[in-house]
Amino acid sequence: MNSLFPIINLDFTPFTLHYIFALILGILFGFVLENSGFGRATILASQFYFYNMRVFKVMFTAIITAMVGLSFFIALGLVDMSQIYIPETFILPHIIGGLIFGIGFIMAGYCPGTSIVGTASGNWDSLLTFLGVITGSIFFGEIYPSIEKFYHSTAKGVYTLDKAFGISFNLLALIIPIFAIILFFGAEKLENIFSKKFSKPFTPYLKGSSVKLLSLLIIIALFSVFVKVSPTIEPISAKNITTKISPVKLAQLIIEAPSSFYLIDLRPENLCKSKHTIPNSICFEVIKKDIPNIPETKSLIFFAQSDIENLPEEAYSFKGNMYILKGGYQLWKALIVDADKSKLNLIPKNERDENLLLALHSYFTGSQLKVITRKKPPKIIKRAKHKKSGGC
Repeated sequence: MNSLFPIINLDFTPFTLHYIFALILGILFGFVLENSGFGRATILASQFYFYNMRVFKVMFTAIITAMVGLSFFIALGLVDMSQIYIPETFILPHIIGGLIFGIGFIMAGYCPGTSIVGTASGNWDSLLTFLGVITGSIFFGEIYPSIEKFYHSTAKGVYTLDKAFGISFNLLALIIPIFAIILFFGAEKLENIFSKKFSKPFTPYLKGSSVKLLSLLIIIALFSVFVKVSPTIEPISAKNITTKISPVKLAQLIIEAPSSFYLIDLRPENLCKSKHTIPNSICFEVIKKDIPNIPETKSLIFFAQSDIENLPEEAYSFKGNMYILKGGYQLWKALIVDADKSKLNLIPKNERDENLLLALHSYFTGSQLKVITRKKPPKIIKRAKHKKSGGC
């Protein structure tokens, strides 16, 4: 039996498919947020005045529900956590980013997600926040080159609480719900005090269905810790590190899914750092010590000056999918930089499209796109058949 996750590997699938999954999940997420009251700034902002801690309680409940659910499926052997994408941690950038985010949240009364929900609900203040999010994103893109070094500083790889405390994920999933109940009690004490101060209504959370849900989560977490079921996940076979990827396919990935992989340049430093390289590539000497910490949900694509069959020893510490660029930088230059159509026979037949090659060449070099117009077949004129008249 296969594991439940990942449901589908989106790394090398058509980019439009990503939008379908994002749209479905976005609609469901927005529906839950709206029904939780998170489409209104008055409810969201009240979090910072301590008289209505709904945001904290709803979001924390969602987190521990997902955590306990994952631990349950891990115990049943249906989920392999190594196959689930977990964002990498960068200590200082995340602290600074969190502070900026928090200030914006307090000032606007919305976060990016809730601003979209509020806009869909017809709230003008959320629309202004959403426009501010777009403006800020554009501004960040413009200043990124000057802060790129800081953006990638203090990297910790995939750094999770269970690794930090040296315990299993399932044990952590038991501790967090218990810790959450303590925090919920503290939040309700604050609400009780500040609701009187601001003359606002106070509705206890820890009663009825909420208590039943939290109790059920703790019971499931206990099961996950102490009951071991034989795993049903098929063992992951050795990765085929000789899998080749063509320059055309790589160029499409750089445009459509740049965050799904790391592109690693195996050439000497003088070539790796020169202008004669592939966009978004990282020198092997720079990244080799961090390869064991790269999430398995990413892919690694290696290239040298020409075609290669084997990788450096450090590359084998990565447990995810690894690819080698067919023809190396020389074939990339010939196809993408120079648009040499005579080299198309070196890549798979389904990628031998001259218009696609010219479009990629135009994208990466800035040259004017010259679309090849194919001659249309001559129009066939069918003569009407006249019905023969009968007679004697």
